[in-house]
Amino acid sequence: ILKILIAAGADLNKADVQGQTPLHYAAVSGSSELTKALIEGGALLDEIDEDGQTPLIKTASCHAKGSMVVLLNAEAKTDLQDFDGRTALHYAADHGWLEVCVMLVEAGANPNTLDRQGHTPLQLAE
Repeated sequence: ILKILIAAGADLNKADVQGQTPLHYAAVSGSSELTKALIEGGALLDEIDEDGQTPLIKTASCHAKGSMVVLLNAEAKTDLQDFDGRTALHYAADHGWLEVCVMLVEAGANPNTLDRQGHTPLQLAE
């Protein structure tokens, strides 16, 4: 169905009332196939929702590893901060998801970024 909608010219960057685009929802679902199809169809990688969260931040906060791999391979920005100053790495560290933290750091995430409370991802992991 997604391919039909893309072929028909659907606006892949149209946000809902919370500011979330189809890519936000695909990313949170963990579906690498949907995430990849949306990106290939022209979805913008780094759109923010009403909380300032990008699809990559959403994947890190819900451990959607499959979607995260696709977003990182498409070069989603790793150091964008939400309105609380948190990056994807902050969320992954706060949840104790070591494998996701490693993926983000290897993709260029800065482990020294401070959130609005003055915490680094490492401090949140403790």
